Amino acid sequence: MFWKITKHLPIHHKVIQFIPDEDLVATDAVSSLSETIDWGLILTDIPAMWAQTKGENIKVAIVDTGVDDHIDLEGQILAKYDATGSGMEDSTGHATHVAGTVCALENDMGIIGVAPGSKIYSVKVLGPGGNGTFLQIIEGLKICETLDCDIINLSLGITQRPPEALYTQIKKLVAQGKYIVAAAGNNAGAVNYPAAYPEVIAVAAIDKNKKLAKFSSRGAEVHASAPGVDIYSTSKNNEYRKMSGTSQAAPFFSGICALLLSYARAHPENLKIDSFSDLLKVLDGLCDPDGETHFSGALNDVGFGVPHFANNMPWKKDV
Repeated sequence: MFWKITKHLPIHHKVIQFIPDEDLVATDAVSSLSETIDWGLILTDIPAMWAQTKGENIKVAIVDTGVDDHIDLEGQILAKYDATGSGMEDSTGHATHVAGTVCALENDMGIIGVAPGSKIYSVKVLGPGGNGTFLQIIEGLKICETLDCDIINLSLGITQRPPEALYTQIKKLVAQGKYIVAAAGNNAGAVNYPAAYPEVIAVAAIDKNKKLAKFSSRGAEVHASAPGVDIYSTSKNNEYRKMSGTSQAAPFFSGICALLLSYARAHPENLKIDSFSDLLKVLDGLCDPDGETHFSGALNDVGFGVPHFANNMPWKKDV
């Protein structure tokens, strides 16, 4: 089950598990002495895009369990905020892993993120065990209203429809021109909320064989698919770990969006991204149009398919 909830409390105040237990399991704690380019970056040809941009001038808000300081994130965290009242520490290591996937430094050690030129804000809305309340998430999203972030990453979700106040807040952020990316869910069923909202980019998870991960939620609400199995990234205590889940696929895709936005703003003559619909159009052109043939699921389970920079560079004027 993807969510657990306490009883006899108003819905905004009920404590819910927004990150499933299996998505908090880390394997292979490793001290990495040389820089690793993880398999997902190679599969999607991210290094081909780095010749053009590494996500410079783009800011991503990580709305999660709170990002810890890490040697591979040094200088990448612009500010930290807490909507839980429990302090800034990442008790699970989840948000720190998410952050490294987006923007771990290119520094000849550890790992490198999808968009190492981008920066992040840490907005803590969940505590131990990935638990929190809708009120905390709403408050975290209100914090995002005040930030000059371009992208908001939500590696969290729930199967039940949230209170309308959460949807209202998401629509406010989209109206501000912010792009929201969310994990599709890990229950192998329908896409979870908030990813299921039409204003949110829902990301499913694939494995090294470009197959839809068995745990990944799926359906017509999915916009695209990204690597989400055995993703190697930063963790607590300056360590590195592998984790699996759509929680890992979402920040991978947030990094991709950061690369696209960075390039588009520097080269508007080549690429136009001024709205949510513009971004979806570019993503549709960027993703492998035959990607569905590589999946075990149906076409509408995987959205546009898998991003592939080498085959369709986003700076082509016909994208």
